[in-house]
Amino acid sequence: MKNQGSTANQPDDKASDQNKKRELKEEEKKATKKQHQEQTEGKQTPDDQQQKEENTGNQNQGTGDALPYADWEEYEEEKDEPQRYRDDFYRPENIIGHTGDLNKNPTVYFRKGNEVGRITQKFDRNPLNEGREKVRSMDGYSIDNYYVPDEVEKYKPEEVDRLVSKDQDQPEHGYREGLRSVEIANNEKGESVIKHFSRKEFHPADQSEPEEIETLSKAIDKHPNLKPKNEKKPVEEPKENLQGLFANVPGENAAIAAAEPAEDQAEENPDSEHEESDLE
Repeated sequence: MKNQGSTANQPDDKASDQNKKRELKEEEKKATKKQHQEQTEGKQTPDDQQQKEENTGNQNQGTGDALPYADWEEYEEEKDEPQRYRDDFYRPENIIGHTGDLNKNPTVYFRKGNEVGRITQKFDRNPLNEGREKVRSMDGYSIDNYYVPDEVEKYKPEEVDRLVSKDQDQPEHGYREGLRSVEIANNEKGESVIKHFSRKEFHPADQSEPEEIETLSKAIDKHPNLKPKNEKKPVEEPKENLQGLFANVPGENAAIAAAEPAEDQAEENPDSEHEESDLE
């Protein structure tokens, strides 16, 4: 009977140990925060600051700002865990439709006010394109099905006029086969331009059909993170420094420096080069 009583108390003892560990971490976090406040107020000496950086393992890469974590392992664990992206936007009530088969990993489209986005569930050609698209604000937004020319340049107002409405017949020459989902919105000048188009037809969602919305909503929890292709990668050397090195150098290096602004523009308009292999 005594052994049984001892076993019954084990969960309580374990819970007590966990509480003590949690309280210890909280105290360490408070102490770290206090150190940071003292540094900000100029109360730390240079020797104190040097000692703190040595104790924290230079967690902040030498910036002098203490991290709000109890230890380095806790920081690494949270740092490496992918963060959910824009749960306030990617919600069932914001679903406006999908492309692809409803029951086979469709691409799900969302809209709230002038913010739009989509979740790509399956993209064999490029897995980096799977996940939640970066949410963008678009004035004058619309999405519908069109016959799209074989050669089309996005972000040019005149290209919108070349789209053929779904109510018309498929053009015999110079157009891709079948209807394509096309997103149109205003540019900075207020002109309508093509923002994105798909390989497949767009199917508007009916919010009054709970089964359809429930099926499409599965994409939200299945893909909680931003698409890897949209994540900003660390740059070892700032671009402006590289441009400064090449600014006065003629020939090939000067051409490299001149090409840098084009990369910035591509970052702002990630779909500007829209190859068939990249279409969803």
